[in-house]
Amino acid sequence: MHGNPVLSVTYLNRIAAQAYDVEYYCSCWLSVSDGLIWAFVGPVCAVVLINFIIMALVIKIVVTSAGEVARMSAKKQKSVELIK
Repeated sequence: MHGNPVLSVTYLNRIAAQAYDVEYYCSCWLSVSDGLIWAFVGPVCAVVLINFIIMALVIKIVVTSAGEVARMSAKKQKSVELIK
């Protein structure tokens, strides 16, 4: 898991080796011009999408549970009123 960033940076360093040269010191390996920015943006988008899906599922479970609790509470209240 922690080795993935090392592998991708090493691989991309070999692809965009001129970005690390002294004469190109203002360059970044995440340049838009050669498309290497997607080496960073792609995984970030994937993680954000997975987190969004998990959050949506959790919200759905919470809303469903809250509705069931409300129905059970109303049913219990109704049974208590019938006993009186």
